[in-house]
Amino acid sequence: MAGTQVQIPQNLTTLQQVELDMMADMYGRMTETCRKKCVKPEHKAGELNKGESVCLDRCIVKYFQMHENVGKNLRLDFNAK
Repeated sequence: MAGTQVQIPQNLTTLQQVELDMMADMYGRMTETCRKKCVKPEHKAGELNKGESVCLDRCIVKYFQMHENVGKNLRLDFNAK
């Protein structure tokens, strides 16, 4: 899903466009990573079982925490310069 472009309204600034693209990319990577980790390829049921749901919840929380930590460190590095 890397490289996915989002349709962006013309009135957004370049910074807003970059942020929107980055969030779409992060969402796509998170979805793919957590699905591969938590849902078996041979999954045929219409719904996830409890173990798969719990795994996905934890994976998504960890992904967002890591994203937040990286962003915080980047801001600190940028502000230190």
